[in-house]
Amino acid sequence: MFLRCRLHLLGNASFHLCSKSIVFVDKKANMAFAAGVFTVNDSWFATRKHRYVSNFRFDNNSTLVGEGDFKLFQGASIYVVPDANLVVRGSGTFFNTNWERVLS
Repeated sequence: MFLRCRLHLLGNASFHLCSKSIVFVDKKANMAFAAGVFTVNDSWFATRKHRYVSNFRFDNNSTLVGEGDFKLFQGASIYVVPDANLVVRGSGTFFNTNWERVLS
């Protein structure tokens, strides 16, 4: 996997990619995390293997701002179209399987 983007981690922030994650981040997309852990394709249960794929896509000039813990669970997807912004706030926020958002 090759990830080329501007990723700004401040304070105690971290970004985790679990197995079977499909990630596309345009080189002109921006991601900034002020605090917390942002996890892509996390498992529902600690004992469950990663059997499903999660898609995480940020197109040209899109922006992701994370404040607090966020989980994109396995099988769920995020797609942010060009010039759109996604702000995720609050600890414990998540997208689950069969919960797909298209933001424009």
